[in-house]
Amino acid sequence: MGLRAGSFLRNNAMIVAGIALLLGASTLALCVGLERMSHRAVTPFWCFSGSVGFLAGLFETVGRTPLEPLFLTAACGGIFLSTYVRSRTLLLVSTVGILSYISYFRRNRLATGAAALIALSLGAGLPAYKEHSPRPDHDFWRCISRSISFTRSCISVSISSTRIAP
Repeated sequence: MGLRAGSFLRNNAMIVAGIALLLGASTLALCVGLERMSHRAVTPFWCFSGSVGFLAGLFETVGRTPLEPLFLTAACGGIFLSTYVRSRTLLLVSTVGILSYISYFRRNRLATGAAALIALSLGAGLPAYKEHSPRPDHDFWRCISRSISFTRSCISVSISSTRIAP
């Protein structure tokens, strides 16, 4: 019984992801500690590299598994930590991580662009309905019709922007 190339590469990728996860987390913890000392000038670079390493290692570890939302939770935790530590670098990396995950999710989980627009418009319309609705039984259908008209306008804009001029 020999090693297959696919399993060997997959196992090595998991090892590299685990190393990136641990090194990123420890570098980020060190930067949080150094933030309050006199070495504050060197922390943005190491905070950037540590947070990128942590998020990349975490995504490689939990990506394409049922634990995938853990990445989004960690990126949101990075935003919370950035406000606690007052680090713009960590805020930037966490925000890019969240936007990247949303892009990845939309590309891999939602089959068509129209389905993504419908899901996003309903997701944007229903919280507004919940907050501003005095009578939920009558305003629900009005909110749904507004979401559908918003989706229609987004689709027409995307179709008109993809037309090639003669």
